[in-house]
Amino acid sequence: MSAMNETSTADALLGANGMSYAMPPALSVATSRRGITNFPQVTTSSNGSQIIYSLNTGDGFIHGPSSYMKLSVTLTKGGAGAGSDEVHLDNIGALFDTVTVSTRSGVEICRVQEFGLYCSKYIRSKYGASKFNRTAAPLRSDSKVQNGAVGAGLTATFNAVLPLALIPCFAEDVLLPPQLMEGLRIRFDIASVATAFRVVGLAVDSFTITSDLMLDSTILSDAFVRRIGEIAAKDGLVLIHKEPFHTIVNTSQASLNFDVKKSASMAVEFQVIPRDGAVASAANNTQQSLPYPFTSMQVQVGSVFYPNQPLLQSGAPTDLGSAETYYYVQNQLRKDFDNHFRFEEFYQVDDNKCSAMFVQGLRDSSDPMSGIVLNNSRALLCNATFHSTAVRRVDAYLVHLRLVRVFQNNSVVRD
Repeated sequence: MSAMNETSTADALLGANGMSYAMPPALSVATSRRGITNFPQVTTSSNGSQIIYSLNTGDGFIHGPSSYMKLSVTLTKGGAGAGSDEVHLDNIGALFDTVTVSTRSGVEICRVQEFGLYCSKYIRSKYGASKFNRTAAPLRSDSKVQNGAVGAGLTATFNAVLPLALIPCFAEDVLLPPQLMEGLRIRFDIASVATAFRVVGLAVDSFTITSDLMLDSTILSDAFVRRIGEIAAKDGLVLIHKEPFHTIVNTSQASLNFDVKKSASMAVEFQVIPRDGAVASAANNTQQSLPYPFTSMQVQVGSVFYPNQPLLQSGAPTDLGSAETYYYVQNQLRKDFDNHFRFEEFYQVDDNKCSAMFVQGLRDSSDPMSGIVLNNSRALLCNATFHSTAVRRVDAYLVHLRLVRVFQNNSVVRD
């Protein structure tokens, strides 16, 4: 009889309010979930300026992957346009040069330089072209945001969404605690017109951005909030994300040798993106790679070489000559080939797109928490040769794990 009473009591709890619960209400972790809007310090910002947010999240825990930034972008032309005018945007991240995230006490926890290039190459290579295209228009590669004439002094406006998951510290599938999020400062450095857009016809004189943040906020039950507060006060809450460290090398030589000046206890990946020396040109997609130009490529860390023999390609890139390098890069990404840039975008410019790059995984095992140690005496060296001499710019991203330990009133960052 006692067992029957316990069963009926449990059934009554699970059927409370005529709803079916996955667990008894007394054991629920979350009490509510809602979207909250945050506004920037200045409503409208122009090219070359900044958008700054100081978050007001209250006691909510924020889910980064389902939060986003809503933008309204207005283009302005000073002179009369023509019917053949076109304005192209490689991806929504190209509107910004650098994105910086810091705590209310001023501790920088995340910085992404060349944000448009990072979105165009690194994010696309990780999440695949199909998801990249679906995430938010115009996020896909080389979107046409304006077609046709815009008369003298007139404007054209388009709307877009930037998922916060494109910023590394918001990409992990965790709830970010109010000890970190309340007062968190996010700064977007807006790019120039020449860097952001590829224009056919009359140039765009300027553009402005009006934006706000929509944050996915969850309120937890009091018992869990108290326990999380105790951990934050004593040991700190531990958050880990993949931080990209950016390096630029300009060269006109046939060989390339440089080291990455970064110390990290867990470096996990290295990406090398070859670009034209004149990246900000009206004729170019400003986030475009050069067709894979390396005839030899190898990465060295201490006495270890990746791969153990240089990755070779004979002469200029072709559909037959680039097969091995394309295959090697795709295997380093550890994804199905269809989820990334196409082979046609690797050895040539295809429809104003080229996504050629060299990728080298640095993990010693398949454990996602593994990586290699880099320091002053054990630097990462990149040794490469080109198929010809030309003015080139090489952008490299060293991706490493960053640990943020969050206390009640401050945070500590460790690489």
